[in-house]
Amino acid sequence: MTHIDTSFEYRKGASRISWEHDNARHLLAKIMEEFPDGDADSWAKELLNRASEEGCERSIYLYFTVNHANALVRGKKKHDSRHSRMSAEEMKAKMRTRLLEVIMPNGKALRDCTGTDCVKFGRTQERNGRWLISVGTKVGDRIVGDVFNESQLATLRANVFKERK
Repeated sequence: MTHIDTSFEYRKGASRISWEHDNARHLLAKIMEEFPDGDADSWAKELLNRASEEGCERSIYLYFTVNHANALVRGKKKHDSRHSRMSAEEMKAKMRTRLLEVIMPNGKALRDCTGTDCVKFGRTQERNGRWLISVGTKVGDRIVGDVFNESQLATLRANVFKERK
């Protein structure tokens, strides 16, 4: 396996290196100011032309090397797919445990919506409409998060979807 030297600057990470060494970041900022309508390609060409005279070539190469060497080493590690990937059922279960965090059409999390909000959303949503109307009816003018916890909300959702079938 490839070994990355963990001494001094290599241990710090590419982002930290980019801030500490020479003035490559400052040179890039200066170039971007001089060429505000430029793009990444034109800025890179200008950086390439001016880096040696500004004394920041080493930091550019060091940043690139550390950043990409770490990524390459991470990519070579063998992953045990049984542990690193969730099954579709596990993913669905995880999503169901976060019902109170779902962002509703008004931009609020479900936990912060009123029952009236839920009824209104339920009337416009085909898939979750009956469930949201049921939540709204039970909550009334109160706030969903004050009436239901995650488990209660999941049970209500399951019951409404059972009735559908």
